Amino acid sequence: MDYFTAEESLAQQLSRIDQPTEFRDSTGKVLGHFLPVDMSRPNDCDGNTDTRFDLDQAERDLKHGLQGQSLEEFWKKMSPAGQDV
Repeated sequence: MDYFTAEESLAQQLSRIDQPTEFRDSTGKVLGHFLPVDMSRPNDCDGNTDTRFDLDQAERDLKHGLQGQSLEEFWKKMSPAGQDV
């Protein structure tokens, strides 16, 4: 992935953004999207695989048969800690 190094003033502005944000020029043309790092989730900061996926558990499920779950249970598991779905 390519990267862009922001000057200090832009970096300060970006640090205040806490959700995915669309970037536009003065005419309204979309330039791109900014997805801020969630500092409460350490793996967002170091580029590692998301910790909500457990490969060992997936392998056990494949070996012993899949255990189903409701959509509500799935979303609860996938949502950030402390956030209701």
